[in-house]
Amino acid sequence: MRLNTNIYVRRTIFCSLFCLTITCFFSFFFYMSISSGRSLKSPEGSLSKEISPSLTLESQTAPPQKAPEFNLSLVNSSNEVSPDYIPENLINVYDKYGASEVWLRDRFVLMNEEAYLAIRELFRTLKNSGIDGLYILSAYRSYEKQDQLYKDYINSGGEDSGYTLVQKPGQSEHHTGLAVDLALTDSLAQATNDFGHTPQGKALLEVCHEYGFILRYAEDKKDITGVEYEPWHIRYVGKEHAVFMKEHNMSLEEYIDYLYY
Repeated sequence: MRLNTNIYVRRTIFCSLFCLTITCFFSFFFYMSISSGRSLKSPEGSLSKEISPSLTLESQTAPPQKAPEFNLSLVNSSNEVSPDYIPENLINVYDKYGASEVWLRDRFVLMNEEAYLAIRELFRTLKNSGIDGLYILSAYRSYEKQDQLYKDYINSGGEDSGYTLVQKPGQSEHHTGLAVDLALTDSLAQATNDFGHTPQGKALLEVCHEYGFILRYAEDKKDITGVEYEPWHIRYVGKEHAVFMKEHNMSLEEYIDYLYY
């Protein structure tokens, strides 16, 4: 009877050790599977890219984690809009807000409302600092309007000038309602490079990013944007994006590539 008891005890111990070993093995395998899966998945909303050393400045401002896609709409020669494209949140500025704070070319200026409210604040700031005389020369353009402008441009010999002043229909940022061409009421420095040398042009480019606007076609980004320097053309992207792009000297093309590719 004692012998049978010893055998029973040994069997019990053996079975317990066997079960413990199996449990530990599967627990370890499960843990490694979970850890491996987590390592392959980035946190929601995070960016997987690091800032290129060539784009790093003294400020280490982090890019926005979640971007409103429409504000970052990229329209250029490689990203065309269709002829029937109608942008979001488009308003007739004069009909809704009048022209008491922002001078307009005429009563038919259309623009994205968020972008308009931002430029209204920008104009207020400039005026309070003694900078006045700016007005909106052009904002939203339909496909048909851009087509006509481009045809007039070609017929006037503009294509032979070596300077692309008017984009082809479907390739203009003005289709989004987020782009604005500015001009001066008391100067001939409108859609020319002279605009960037005026007090208004200089002040505008110093602070526009604080209100969500970027200089869309910078002189040092011509090879990337495919468009010559246009100091009068600003583009609304939203404050966080504009500040980050300004600090890291990014064109919109570079910023889109950084965020999404």
